[in-house]
Amino acid sequence: MEHISESMELLQKVMDLLEHHFGPSCEIILHDYTKGPMHSIVDIRNGHVTGRAVGGHNTNIGFEIMKGTVEAKDEFNYLTYSSNGKILRSSSIYFKDSSGTPIGSMCLNLDITETIQFEKFLNAYNCS
Repeated sequence: MEHISESMELLQKVMDLLEHHFGPSCEIILHDYTKGPMHSIVDIRNGHVTGRAVGGHNTNIGFEIMKGTVEAKDEFNYLTYSSNGKILRSSSIYFKDSSGTPIGSMCLNLDITETIQFEKFLNAYNCS
């Protein structure tokens, strides 16, 4: 794949699958790095999780990958925090062109805030 737009139909079907499987607490984002760091979001599902929308910006790590200061390496199940205070379990995969240059990414952000709060409650009352 040389451009995200070449595989947009397939990528959107994958996003449909993930959205229906994980439900409204899982944000799915497709970034096209050719749009620039401030407007890289070309599709998003459940944007209410972080408050982002199509035409929105990349994250700090996305900015660094686009600048070439950080390697675009797939990462799974890492913790992040949204600007609105939600605790997220996140995963990101990167798409590269034939020369190995990152051209986009797909990211999942699962809101686990209530799960963490419930676990804290259980631990506080020795209900484990």
